Amino acid sequence: MKSKAKIYAVMYGNFVIYSLSLVMSSWAGRFPLVSFSALWRYFAALTLLGVYAIIWQQVLKKVPLTTAYGARAITVLLGMLWAVVFFSEIITLQMAIGAVMVIIGMLLVVIK
Repeated sequence: MKSKAKIYAVMYGNFVIYSLSLVMSSWAGRFPLVSFSALWRYFAALTLLGVYAIIWQQVLKKVPLTTAYGARAITVLLGMLWAVVFFSEIITLQMAIGAVMVIIGMLLVVIK
């Protein structure tokens, strides 16, 4: 049971890494393409995606594919969280309803 909890913690931590790679690429898009500010952020995004891919492959060895991909929907919530934290965006009612629907769908798949 302890190892199962550990692999799920690794899986959800990996989703944080994935979502942060999206933050870095969004942040890079705010700068001119050929500038140091954009290039280091794109490099960071690619590095995070590489780390994510390696960990993801290890997770898929231990977690059923449907469970892993269903749980990946948590990145929708993480994306909303990072949008508020890093980009000062406002979460609208439609966004909140959509996130709730995604979580319900995720729970239906994962808790099966």
